[in-house]
Amino acid sequence: MNDPMPPAPHENSRVLPPDESTLKRARTMILVGNIAGPVSLFVGGILLGSVGLACAAVARRNVASIAEREGAFQPTAQMMRRSATIAMVICLVAIAINLVTAIVLFPQVMEAVQSGNFANLGLGGATSGATTTWG
Repeated sequence: MNDPMPPAPHENSRVLPPDESTLKRARTMILVGNIAGPVSLFVGGILLGSVGLACAAVARRNVASIAEREGAFQPTAQMMRRSATIAMVICLVAIAINLVTAIVLFPQVMEAVQSGNFANLGLGGATSGATTTWG
């Protein structure tokens, strides 16, 4: 008759409490935002930066409610909200740089497409001459 109370579902299984699960998902999204911003400068451009910005914004929104409540997860949520804001700024800067680069290079690319002369794009490619391997 004096059976001990059964343990809470999250004590003996892999099921996390709601706040902890939210923080774990937000941590992953913040990581995506922190990585996607700088990588978008080299590969992916504006699209990858936008994905990183969206992930960081969703993470910040999810963490904000936990950061406002009193509880054991409040300090962690406040730090994660700050990290999400930094990830958003990183992605916004990367998007701005990619946008400016696209605007500056667009006329040169259009001219190269119309003329068929891609050597003048200035992408660092070597021109073939008599002294090169292919000349």
